[in-house]
Amino acid sequence: MKVLLIEDDLSKGQPIVAALQAKGHEVTWILGIVRGSRESFETYTPDGGTDEIYLADFAVAFVDYKLKGFHDEGTKLIRPLRSNKIFCIAISGAGEFNPKLMQAGAQHALPKEQVVDSLANGTLDLDALVASGK
Repeated sequence: MKVLLIEDDLSKGQPIVAALQAKGHEVTWILGIVRGSRESFETYTPDGGTDEIYLADFAVAFVDYKLKGFHDEGTKLIRPLRSNKIFCIAISGAGEFNPKLMQAGAQHALPKEQVVDSLANGTLDLDALVASGK
C-alpha cells in the first residue's frame, strides 16, 4: 500500500518509516508543505529538498498536527487528503492534538509514540482500516 507520512520530527519519522516498510508498505515521507492544491502538495523532504507529490497516488496518510512550512497545522491538510479518498490517521505527540485532527476529518487517531509498536504487534492494520473506511 502507498502511504504518505506527514511528520516534521526526524527522530519520530525514521522509526515510523522503517515500521511501515517492514510491513511491506511503500512510504513517502514529507516534513511539511510549501504549498498545496486539491491534487498535489509541494513538500519539504527529509533530505533537505522539496518535491511535488500527487495525492491520488496514496491510500493512507499519517498526519501530524504541528508542521513546518506554509501549512503549519495538519488540520489544514485533511480536507485535500480526504477529497482524494486518502484514509487519514492522526498522529500527534501523546495524542494531544488528535481530537483537532479528528474534527478536521481524520478517520483514525493514535498517539505518535504508539505507531511503531502498533504496526509491529498488528493492532494497527492499515489494510483492515482502509477496507472499513473508519
